[in-house]
Amino acid sequence: MSHLLEFAFKNFISFREGARISFELDANCPPHISNDLDFTTVIGVKGANGSGKTNVLKAISFLVDFARNSWAKDPDEVLAIAPFFGSDQPCEFCAKFRIKEYVYEYELVANNSEVVSEKLSRTRSKRSVLVERDRNKLDTTSEFRELREMQLKSNASFISTARQYQLATLKPVYEFFDRCRSNVNFRGPIETFGSTSAAARFLNEDQASLDFVREFLSSCDTGISNVTIEKRASVDEKRPPTYYPRFHHVAGESQISITEDDESHGTRSLFRILPIYRAALQRGGILILDEFDAFLHPFILQKLVDLFGDPDENPNRAQLLFSTHNTEILDSLGRYRTYLVNKVDNESFAYRLDEIQGDLLRNDRRIVPPYLEGKIGGVPRL
Repeated sequence: MSHLLEFAFKNFISFREGARISFELDANCPPHISNDLDFTTVIGVKGANGSGKTNVLKAISFLVDFARNSWAKDPDEVLAIAPFFGSDQPCEFCAKFRIKEYVYEYELVANNSEVVSEKLSRTRSKRSVLVERDRNKLDTTSEFRELREMQLKSNASFISTARQYQLATLKPVYEFFDRCRSNVNFRGPIETFGSTSAAARFLNEDQASLDFVREFLSSCDTGISNVTIEKRASVDEKRPPTYYPRFHHVAGESQISITEDDESHGTRSLFRILPIYRAALQRGGILILDEFDAFLHPFILQKLVDLFGDPDENPNRAQLLFSTHNTEILDSLGRYRTYLVNKVDNESFAYRLDEIQGDLLRNDRRIVPPYLEGKIGGVPRL
């Protein structure tokens, strides 16, 4: 079992001095939030339009994709990053995560053309540097000496490279990043994330997940009594069939079924994303969602977040990192699971609400009133 403890970045898009997003919890966190864990399974990021909250998610999404997929890049392909307002300094990234009894730190310094440095360290009783890279020169401990035989690419991670060489020493680290899913990258929303056809195809092959989607939609007062998946053969026999959902409603003594085109934006959005939620809850990992509350009622948003906070629904302690425009959810997230993003003179900065000094925010007080009054930041200055 693995978990993200924190990630940090610097000189990335609108963050000149950077930000550190921590999932770690201390003894002051209420038990109903921590569930007796030393880390949270949910972090919400909120801020005014243009504040840079999406850039927080882009930072971790880039690092995940780089560690997992960068070997597949062409040798001269640029990295999808940009420093603060055209700075000539490289971007910096770091992820701290736990795999079983070990805590790992993966650090990356890069510009859009090459890796400047890369480092992997591990801590149990004491910290040790396992792999360290200076451009295309690699040093390792004896435990990881097989990595020294790899031919490095200037725009690829040694984690992704080791995967291609089928080297077992970094397999747990690679698998940590491989269990992360995101709906956003440097260029913006990932259009293929959560498509109707992909969701329908997945649900057609997984009855338990179809039951999960059906029960969730029925419980959200959508009027849906059942969901079925239908197959449509392709005109071209060489192409695979397509799958699509039918939503069944009870009207009096009659039952009618309609396609996605006749359903609300909210229902369609839920159908596309629920299989991804289900997969994350079943296998663990991290789900990174930018503006995932689009078209969703606040009550449904809360219901989705609660899935990750419920140990029964989330036995593998999957983690959810999301940005939102919803304000009401701040009270349920509380101080330890909420980050606000502000922008001053075009520079973004982020902070967790328990970092705010004084007694303005307490565990027994609502967060929404001082937020709406502009006392804790994260709102537009009009």
